[in-house]
Amino acid sequence: MAVAGSGRASAERFLGISPRGWRSLALWTSVGTGGCVAFSVAFNYLVFRDMEPSAFARGIAVAILLPMMLAGPLFFYLTLKLRELARLNHKLHDLATLDHVTGLLNRGALIAAMDAQTARMAAASPTTHLFLVVDADRFKSINDRFGHQTGDEALSLIAGTLRGSVRGHDLVGRLGGEEFGVLLLNVPAADATYVVDRLRRAVASVEFRPIRERVDLSVSIGGVLFHDDLPFSQVFRAADANLYAAKHEGRNRGVVTVFGSDPREAMRTPESTRDHAAAHASAGGPLAEPVAEAVADPAGLPGLASPARLKGGFAH
Repeated sequence: MAVAGSGRASAERFLGISPRGWRSLALWTSVGTGGCVAFSVAFNYLVFRDMEPSAFARGIAVAILLPMMLAGPLFFYLTLKLRELARLNHKLHDLATLDHVTGLLNRGALIAAMDAQTARMAAASPTTHLFLVVDADRFKSINDRFGHQTGDEALSLIAGTLRGSVRGHDLVGRLGGEEFGVLLLNVPAADATYVVDRLRRAVASVEFRPIRERVDLSVSIGGVLFHDDLPFSQVFRAADANLYAAKHEGRNRGVVTVFGSDPREAMRTPESTRDHAAAHASAGGPLAEPVAEAVADPAGLPGLASPARLKGGFAH
């Protein structure tokens, strides 16, 4: 049994086919071969049925055996190649849509997904979305001190934290370098700064130890609230301007505005740059639960604690 199991595992590794794939391969090979045999037998019966019984029986035997000998291997080979083609297409799709370092959507795929999601939701009913540009603070120093491979590890940690801190239907992608994009769908304006600060504190709580000592990670976040089916370039420009403001004000903070509003009405997260210790101390508190778990209703973010309220409504 152990030898058989080892041989099967080796075959799977060699051909890259799962047990379910082998069953599918066997099914299609059997169906294809059976169809060829049935057609051959029917053809021989119609053409040679007037022959003497012994010759007719030999003809039927040949009509069964020949397709089995030829069609079986042929269908197996064709089905195997079709599976390989499907697997390669899947890999090409991943290469075209996913960032190879973080596993998140790449810039092009994120933009396409954002346009599709916002257009779909705008057609149903007006909804408010929150788009964030998240940038790792002082990331160059990590690359300079520990090397680019360690820098990629830090990016992966930040990416995983962002992805794990939003809801399943929200979008997270890497825009390039150390910059990420996050689209939170159907977010009430009143919850914007709370969600932004929650993401910021989640990253600050990450355990990153390229050496024995912990190296702090932090992000600055620029966000924009919008409820129209706007082009990505406009939404990104507004969020990127708020990111610049967050960087200019000292990093490790977030700045959010309503699209088209006066920048002086921007909302800001708490301005502490050393609250990662507080984040650690909050185990079991709000930060310990990702946004995805805290949100029971995908249409909003109910139950969030005391978010700052916006002055006025959305700009039209």
